[in-house]
Amino acid sequence: MLLILIMTLLSLPAFAEPGDGEVEVPLSTWEVVLDRLHASQQVPRPPVEVLPVSRSVQGEFRKGVFTGTLTARFVVLEGDRPIRVPVLDSATSIQEVLLDGKPTSLLQEGGLYTLGVLGDGEHVVTVRFFQGREDDRFARRLAFQLPDSGATAVTVFVPEQDIEATLAHGALTRQDPERGGTLLVGNLDATGTLDLTWRRKVTHRSAAQVRAEARVHTLFTLHEALVRGVTELELSLLEGETDRVELRLPPDIEVVDVTGDAVLQWQTESQDGGRLVVLLRYLVDDEVPLQVHFQFPVDIEEPVALRMPLPAEGVPLSGAVGVQGPAGLQVEVSAVQQAETLALRDLPPELTELTPNPLLMGFSFTEPPALALQVTRHEEVELTSTLVDDVQASTVLIEDGSEITKLRMRLRNNTRQVLSATLPPGSVLTHSLIDGQPVRPALVKDEGGVERLLFPLRQSERLAPGQAQTHLVGPGETLSGIAALYYGDPSRWRDLLAHNTDQLYLAEDLSPGMVIRVPTLGGAVEESSFVIELAYKRQQKALGSLGRRGLSLPGLDVDVVALNWHIYLPHALSPLRFDGNLTQHSNLRYDPVRRLRDFLGDALRIRSAWAGEYRSILTQRRSIWRAESSKRDGGQELVSSFPLVGERYRFKRILLGQETPEVAVTYVSDQALPPLRWGAFFASMGLVLWALGDRRRWPAALAGFGALLVLAHHVLGVHRRMLWGVDAALVIALARDHGPGFIRGLKGWAAWPAVALTWLSWRNLFLGFGLLFGLTVVTAMPLLLSTAAFAGLLFVRRVLR
Repeated sequence: MLLILIMTLLSLPAFAEPGDGEVEVPLSTWEVVLDRLHASQQVPRPPVEVLPVSRSVQGEFRKGVFTGTLTARFVVLEGDRPIRVPVLDSATSIQEVLLDGKPTSLLQEGGLYTLGVLGDGEHVVTVRFFQGREDDRFARRLAFQLPDSGATAVTVFVPEQDIEATLAHGALTRQDPERGGTLLVGNLDATGTLDLTWRRKVTHRSAAQVRAEARVHTLFTLHEALVRGVTELELSLLEGETDRVELRLPPDIEVVDVTGDAVLQWQTESQDGGRLVVLLRYLVDDEVPLQVHFQFPVDIEEPVALRMPLPAEGVPLSGAVGVQGPAGLQVEVSAVQQAETLALRDLPPELTELTPNPLLMGFSFTEPPALALQVTRHEEVELTSTLVDDVQASTVLIEDGSEITKLRMRLRNNTRQVLSATLPPGSVLTHSLIDGQPVRPALVKDEGGVERLLFPLRQSERLAPGQAQTHLVGPGETLSGIAALYYGDPSRWRDLLAHNTDQLYLAEDLSPGMVIRVPTLGGAVEESSFVIELAYKRQQKALGSLGRRGLSLPGLDVDVVALNWHIYLPHALSPLRFDGNLTQHSNLRYDPVRRLRDFLGDALRIRSAWAGEYRSILTQRRSIWRAESSKRDGGQELVSSFPLVGERYRFKRILLGQETPEVAVTYVSDQALPPLRWGAFFASMGLVLWALGDRRRWPAALAGFGALLVLAHHVLGVHRRMLWGVDAALVIALARDHGPGFIRGLKGWAAWPAVALTWLSWRNLFLGFGLLFGLTVVTAMPLLLSTAAFAGLLFVRRVLR
């Protein structure tokens, strides 16, 4: 151990006296040493230039103007250069500025006034300023901005007593009542935002020092035993403030309600003949709008005196009175005192806005009016309590004489218990439904032995705008059909789709069993409707080759507004004529003039004979769907769940009332049509041949053609056969009269060309061109072949004569 210690001491460097010499160090090490030496010689700068010590605001608030003094003590930490110290909100008006007791000035920078200071140490600035604007009706609020700092002492004198004050961004520590006002003491937080508000405490003491005037508009609504009224009162305060309103009440008036933004509660008192006291939520110093709803009993056999709440005695008032009543009462003026009658066009808008109904009369006044009316009851008119809005019917007539009919009726009912329906004789009811639910009607006989079915009815509900009723979708129903059922307009199916988006994305998504919502029409209050469906079968004798068959729907004991009836006749029958109390809307037989116009239109129209370009069925689906929708929108929807076979004919009637719908059809079977048509052919041919033999036969022939035209109006295809018969008769006549000469002329053509040269003439050339042109026209318009042949034959016959 000793040897180790001696060797360690010998290895330590020897301590030498300091002196001059050279030391070699790396350059980077030397730069680091210099940087540390330089940093140790710099004096640190404070983080802020100004340090606030204390601040206070003292002043007095009178008539909207605050006169105050701001005292701020602060320390400048570095005074080697001038600095700007923010002092006060630039929205204030400066009266005097003292810095350390010496006058100075402020400079506006942004939203604050700033103070220039040179020299470090503690400084005191005192600023006397004004804030606000003098006004007798000032807002109870004092607000301005101070720079961010520590807590700020606030002392404000408010020249009002019994107040409740609030200091935002701070706290009030004292509210000392003093003579003529209240001294508020508190402190602001570091944000420096002074926002002081106050209000008078609500005491509901009688305001004897208030001076006011009133505008009164009263609307009276007359009833047989009661008059209801609403008074709109606007009380304007000219001097003072109040938290209560007192109104005088005439005898027998019952106040129902008092409304208004400032209304806290109200009560009636019997003292002083009757008084209404309205307590307000807060003190009011400008205007108080109120609405008083009241009523009082009347006897319309006596003159009706109009009475209404009025302001207290001594309050000047002006306004207007309006009267409205039901159509069942005749109202006349009995007495008018202290008021003037107004024309209806001169009624003030404040009065007319109280009701959407027209007023019967109006009056203006500037003092309490005295009005009396004479009311007379009109005779009442009995109104329809049950109504069938729409009837949709389908009837299928079968060749064996069977009739199958289904009806759907949409009704509204207020008072009736049952609906009476009389089926056609021999009918058998197969089923009946009310709103999709099976029902068994009662069967009764009247005094004449006629059987009637009694269907139970339910009470219609009152539906406000926006409410909806429900509909159970049945087989074969569409949205347009349901819209036609409830609205009478198939095009309103889009409204149903829009109100059932949770179930339907497209109209094709509708399926039986769905329950969809049917909204009411906007802007009206209507009664809900319900649907009665019934079907029956009727057996009669079989249909013959020619005959007449009468069809009818059940007779109802209520009025029907609209009826739509689809009748299906067998394809083997052709109707000649329809009679009845309905209007035919499909497969119409037009008058001869319109038929001739349509025929010429079809004959003269030139159609393209080539095939069009290829079109995929996928690209035509939308157009096909739109075409089907347009048919549905046009009232083509049918109400039936049984197979509809035959040719459809549609009949309609508006305002049918209680008439029984009837249609009689005169028909002919298709087997009888060919004999009729060819009979017309031979008849017309015989008439022409018979008339050509003697001119005296022409009137009788024309009479025969008139009979054939009557037949042609009812039986399709007879017109053409008649024309064919005339053409055949002309050919026969020409062959009979000029046939031998024509044959000799043909034999002469054997001597061609010598004979042909004799036919060359200008006349024959024009005839040839005319014949060629006629053949071209007939070729382009084949429907005119018979007519062209008739014209050509007449021309040839006349030329040959």
